[in-house]
Amino acid sequence: MEKDSLIDGKIHLMGLYLVMLALFRESQTVVEAVDIVGFSDSSQCSGSGFTFSGIAQQVCCDFGSTGSILIRNLASCQTGAVYRNGGCTTQVGSGNGPNVLCYVGGSFSGGAWFNGCSRTDALTTSSFISQNEDKATCCTSTVAPNGIIYTKDFSKGAWVLKSDKAKAMLSQLESVHDAEKVNWLKEQGVQMKKVQKWLCHL
Repeated sequence: MEKDSLIDGKIHLMGLYLVMLALFRESQTVVEAVDIVGFSDSSQCSGSGFTFSGIAQQVCCDFGSTGSILIRNLASCQTGAVYRNGGCTTQVGSGNGPNVLCYVGGSFSGGAWFNGCSRTDALTTSSFISQNEDKATCCTSTVAPNGIIYTKDFSKGAWVLKSDKAKAMLSQLESVHDAEKVNWLKEQGVQMKKVQKWLCHL
């Protein structure tokens, strides 16, 4: 009888350990952040535009209206989405990482990403986890841009300037001649960032 109790106790502790480990892994995916960028060019993800750096999941990046949207830093089990018709109203495209996603075609109003990583973990067979694992595909909040970006060719990198006055900074950048944009950004203390392989979606 004592042996059975000991076994039951070990099973109970192992169950708690698995649940705690699953929650820990899930919490790790929740804090991961993604970069979402909007460019005025509707034919390619290049030129100047707004950037939403380090955006959490289920947060709508409201662009108003932008020509193309780039989403980077997604894991293979995370989904990026783009929208039209105001904010994150009507989803018109989506894709998974780890490649950089570029959506072209114009009239985009918003972008967001959603986490599905915990679904691929073997520990999610736990009934406790399954009850808390409905894949959220709706935004819970909206944010303004936290920086600006400029690039001629993403294969060579991009210039990103983080600022809580992104709209004013982009207006200044766009007033600078193209040949002087890089110098202007360097004067602001910006350094070029490299990006990984990226895909283009119409």
